[in-house]
Amino acid sequence: MVLTLPRQGPLWPRIWVATYRRVADHQRMRPLKHGYTNRTLGDGAVVKKTYEGPDAELRLDRERTLLTRLQGQLPVPPVHTADADTLTLGFMPGAPGQELLDAGHAVEVLEACGKLLRRIHGVSVHDEGRVLVHGDYGPNNVLLDPVTFQITAVVDWEFAHLGDPVEDLAWCEWIVRMHHPEHRRALDGFFRAYGGDMPPWPARQGAMLARCESLQQFCHRWEPNAPGVTLWRERAVATAGWEEWPRKRVSGVDRREPGRPARQVRQRRRRRHMARSGSMSTMSRTLSPSTRSADSGPRPRV
Repeated sequence: MVLTLPRQGPLWPRIWVATYRRVADHQRMRPLKHGYTNRTLGDGAVVKKTYEGPDAELRLDRERTLLTRLQGQLPVPPVHTADADTLTLGFMPGAPGQELLDAGHAVEVLEACGKLLRRIHGVSVHDEGRVLVHGDYGPNNVLLDPVTFQITAVVDWEFAHLGDPVEDLAWCEWIVRMHHPEHRRALDGFFRAYGGDMPPWPARQGAMLARCESLQQFCHRWEPNAPGVTLWRERAVATAGWEEWPRKRVSGVDRREPGRPARQVRQRRRRRHMARSGSMSTMSRTLSPSTRSADSGPRPRV
């Protein structure tokens, strides 16, 4: 076999140029913000995600497989190449959800998260009773158009699995309550946009604690007794002490008595309280005529 070299100049200079270009390309890559578990670099055209920690190869393969299968079904990055420890993905436009959250757009961001999560859980998995669970869902792993607040990408699928919808619902709530507590009341819009019945608080809190324990074990396997282990232990303790945040009224309707105007609910409760204290006559004098006439009329249907 005869090896014929190209006639476009010496071989070694071309090898040197190719090597220089690869080094220059690498130097143009910059660390992306909000990456915690893995090393993630981007240059505006591609993103290189190098997996670190326990089960790195398994997590890479899981994310590569899912991103490939979800193309056309959900807004996810395209897979360009994959090697032993690095996944090269197409760069996706959009602003990180947590940045928009802190910029004052909590309602819009969390409503978009709720709608998109319903689509994720609606992906066909041929496993009755279980859904596709993202595993780390929240504003921290979505990109959005900063004008329309449409989600342009859902990223970081390495912890995805088949499971119960409450896992993603609870974790999105946990992300907001732990890292953006000033926006926790906007979670009403998240659950409303997702639709259906909200899982009860004990189920949601249980899912949060299970995830905290899983991440504590992940950190322990990576580096026993490291700061990450202590951090997740402390977060679990804090989560165990949470109570469900007070439900807020929506469009003038009291959520504890759906369908009844909040003003009328307050009046009815006040009447009951006054009656128990033997002060019905006092309440009658304090109510305005217009209020009495409205209150004595037919009650709206519940």
